[in-house]
Amino acid sequence: MKEAEEINYRAKTWGGTDYTKFEGGVYSSEWFWAKILHVLREDEEVAKAAWSWVEHCDWMPAIITGNTDPLKLKRSRCAAGHKAMWHEDFGGLPEEKFLVRLDPLLKGLRDRLFKDTYTSDVPAGTITKQWAEKLGLPEGVIVGVGAFDAHMGAVGGEIMPYYLSKIVGTSTCDMMVAPMDEMGDTLVRGICGQVDGSITPGMLGLEAGQSASAMFMPGLRMSIAWPVDNILKETN
Repeated sequence: MKEAEEINYRAKTWGGTDYTKFEGGVYSSEWFWAKILHVLREDEEVAKAAWSWVEHCDWMPAIITGNTDPLKLKRSRCAAGHKAMWHEDFGGLPEEKFLVRLDPLLKGLRDRLFKDTYTSDVPAGTITKQWAEKLGLPEGVIVGVGAFDAHMGAVGGEIMPYYLSKIVGTSTCDMMVAPMDEMGDTLVRGICGQVDGSITPGMLGLEAGQSASAMFMPGLRMSIAWPVDNILKETN
């Protein structure tokens, strides 16, 4: 939480781009930079040994396709946009000057991460023979670029524009997609990000909700969708 508070403060006061503006204006303690900075500060051994950092949803496709080079594996648009403050308007990740101002421990890390990101309709590669045998799959299976569970839950729930897809489980996430041209430059405050293609390609993916929901059984996950206009009528 300390690192997240520092990111929020610095993004709004350093005199340059507010890198939280596509993240709802508030950066979370569970996200990419806050976690990295916390680990670098708390564990000197890891800080010295770490060369790059990879999201879990990027690492799993990388393993089963045999491409684990952090500079070559395909990074998820979903993960990068919602959690790492990546955006095309920024030319990718937050600039080096901002990261170093946040903490000198981050110096040089940006160049060892990524610039390009990919939506989940793009192949990450083809499954290796070893993993095909382990998983009982035929060789030649194409593996898509990864994304977060709630976002893919919305896809499984057949999300449509302006429908709220509520993914209920170990987290409770509210997902929505909207046409890019209709959203324009609109920024939605307080959500967990708005990212081009993070749920379905060609649509702006919007995420909100509660990240940790202890009231639900671990592993339980449901997908429920409602038209937003119906929700507004019921609320009114």
